[in-house]
Amino acid sequence: MSNFQHAGDWGSQHTQALRDTLDPLVRVNYRDRFGASVGYLTADPTSIRLV
Repeated sequence: MSNFQHAGDWGSQHTQALRDTLDPLVRVNYRDRFGASVGYLTADPTSIRLV
């Protein structure tokens, strides 16, 4: 599943078989599709040098 930012937002590119397989898991693990998996990318701003 690409674009996992919105778990359970099934688009036209997802087959019905994929939806039928994954939807119960998404509902259990992501609060009936109202939960989210949030992560952050971090970096040390002092290591970036623009010249």
